[in-house]
Amino acid sequence: MERILRNKEIFEVIPFDYSQKILYFPIRHHSPVCSFHLLNVIEEYKPDCILVEGPQNSDKLIPILTHEDTKPPVAFYYYYKDTQKLINENAEDYKCYYPFLNTSPEYNALVQAARKNIDCGFIDLPYGEILINSSKQSNAYGDEHNLTESKFFEKVCEKTGMRSFEEFWENYFEIKGLYMPTDEFVANMMTYCYLTRTNTPQENIIAEGCHVREQYMAENILRAAETHQRVLVVTGGFHTYGLHRLTSGQDKLKKVKVHKFNEKVQNVYAMIYSFEAADALNGYASGMQNPGFYDKAWKSIISGEESIFEIYDNVVLDILLQCAKECAKEKLLITMSDISSAVTMYKGLCSVRDKKSPGLYELYDSVQSCFVKGELNAASDLPLRILSRIATGNEIGELCGEAEKIPVIQDFEEQCKKYRLKVDNILEQEVELDIFAKPSHMEMSRLFYRMGYLKTEFSRRLKGADILNNKDRSRIRETWEYKRTVHTDSALIDVSVYGATIEEICKVMSAHQIKEEQKCSEASKLYVECFLMGIGVTNEFAVKTDEIIINDGDFFSLGKGLYYFNMLDTLKKMYNAEGIVTEYFLEKCFQKILIMLPSMMNVDSDHADECIKICRIRKSF
Repeated sequence: MERILRNKEIFEVIPFDYSQKILYFPIRHHSPVCSFHLLNVIEEYKPDCILVEGPQNSDKLIPILTHEDTKPPVAFYYYYKDTQKLINENAEDYKCYYPFLNTSPEYNALVQAARKNIDCGFIDLPYGEILINSSKQSNAYGDEHNLTESKFFEKVCEKTGMRSFEEFWENYFEIKGLYMPTDEFVANMMTYCYLTRTNTPQENIIAEGCHVREQYMAENILRAAETHQRVLVVTGGFHTYGLHRLTSGQDKLKKVKVHKFNEKVQNVYAMIYSFEAADALNGYASGMQNPGFYDKAWKSIISGEESIFEIYDNVVLDILLQCAKECAKEKLLITMSDISSAVTMYKGLCSVRDKKSPGLYELYDSVQSCFVKGELNAASDLPLRILSRIATGNEIGELCGEAEKIPVIQDFEEQCKKYRLKVDNILEQEVELDIFAKPSHMEMSRLFYRMGYLKTEFSRRLKGADILNNKDRSRIRETWEYKRTVHTDSALIDVSVYGATIEEICKVMSAHQIKEEQKCSEASKLYVECFLMGIGVTNEFAVKTDEIIINDGDFFSLGKGLYYFNMLDTLKKMYNAEGIVTEYFLEKCFQKILIMLPSMMNVDSDHADECIKICRIRKSF
C-alpha cells in the first residue's frame, strides 16, 4: 500500500512546493492528522490568504467561528426554500449542516488566519446553488462518499485486508501520518485522492454538481491570487485535482452565474452542535466514527505534553480504563486481569496489522474479546455500548456572545435556565413534575408539550395523564425525559419565522393549522393540544372550529369532537385553563350527533362498539 501512495509520478500531477503562488492542501473533513500537518504548512508557507471549501455566503460567520469564546463542536446551519421550483416541481424546503470540530482542518485554518491576521474566506457555491446544480441532496455539507466508497478503495480493501474505509484511513493516514514529514503525508493524500477521483465515473461527478462547484471555487482562487502572493487552498481531497487543472489552465474555466436570493429564501446561521450528531455512525455523511476518541487524540497532539508517537497508545489506554470504570458502575466487574489481557491484545493486534500505534479498531476488538463475558449478544454487549458512548463523546459546543441570537433559541435557553433544565450535554435527563401542586411544574409541562408540538424531539413524556389517548387520566404527576440535540435547535430555527418566542410560535402555527382542518375530530384534537400547551385560542380559531363542526357530516368524527370537548370542559378548572371555550362546541357536537343518531341504526359491526362509546359519553353540563 505504501508503494502505491508514494508514487512520485502521481504526486507530480499536483505539485506541492512552498514556492508556489497557489498551494493546495487536500483534507478529509474532521481529520486530526490533516489538521496537524495543515498547521505545519501554515507555519512553513506563511500564506497571506487562506481559502477554505465552504459556501461563500457564510463568510459573515467567520468572526463568530474563530472567536475565542466559541467552543466546538458548532455548525453553520443552511436553509434554502425552493419557492421558484428550480430544483423540482415540489417547491420543497432544504437544510444542511456544516459542522466544525476541534479536529476539523477548516476550523483550524480559519482560527490560524484570525490569529495571524491573514485574509481568509470560503470559496464554494451557496447552499441553494449546490442543490440546484446537483441531483443529490444531503443534510450535511461536504459529503465524502466519493472518497470513502470509490472503486479504487474497493481494490485497496482487497490488498490490505481492511474491513472498512475507516479502518484503512486510521491505519494508513491517521496514525502513520503522525510519523511522516508533512510533504510525504501530503504526497500520500494527493495520490489517494487522485486515484479516487480518476476511478469515479464522470457522469457521477457531473450529476453531483462537482464540476460546477469547482468552476466557481477556481474562479475565486484565481481572483484571490491577483491580490495575494501566497494563497493556501484547503479543500476536500476529492476536489483538489479538479481545482488544480482549472487554475493551472489545463481545463477551461467557465464563469458560474448564481441566483440572487433574499434571506427568506436562503440564509445561514451559526448554531451549537454535538459529537453525537457529528458521528458518522449516526448518519453524518462527512463525519468520522467516534469523534470523541479523535478529539481526545487531537487535544493531546496540540498540548505538546506527550511525544507525538505516544499519543494513540495513551488515548487507547485511557479510554480502556474509563470503559472498565463505567462497567463497574453498571455492576459488571472488570478485573485487572481483564484489563491486562485487553492491553496485551490491542498491542498484539497492532503488531499483526502493521500499525505504528493501536487505534480505535484495536480498542474495540480488545474490549469485545476481554470485557464481554460469554457469547456476544444483546444481553452481554454492555462493555461495547459503554465504549461506544465514551468514544462518541457527549460534548455540546458553545457560541460566543457576539453570535446572532435567533430570538426563539434565546427564549428556549432562557426558559431552560429558568427551570434549571440541564441542556449543556447530550445525556438524557429525567424530571418529575407535580403539576397541580407547583405552578412552575405546570409551566414546565406546558413547555415540554410546546416543544413536542414543534417537533423538536426535545422532550418525551414517560409517565402521567395521556389526555389525547384517554389513558391514565387520574395521574397527578408527570415524568418527562428530555435532551437537547442538534435537531432541537434546527427545528426551532425552521419555525422562527412565526415568532420570537416558543409560545408565540405555537399560537401562530396552531392558528394556521386550524385553517387547514376539515374534520371535527382533528379540530377538537388541536384544541386539546392547545390546552396542554397552555395556549388560548383566538376568535378566528373559534369561528373556524364552528364552521368545521357545521360542515362535518361524519358521525364518528363528531363523536370524537364530543369526547374531546367534553373532557376539556371537565378538566379546564383543574388545569387552570379557563380561557379555553368548550361549552358552545360541546353543545354543537351533541346536537348534531342527536340529529344523526337514527342513521346509526344500521351501522356495520366494525363500527358498532365505537358508536356505543359515543352514545355513552356523559355530558358535563
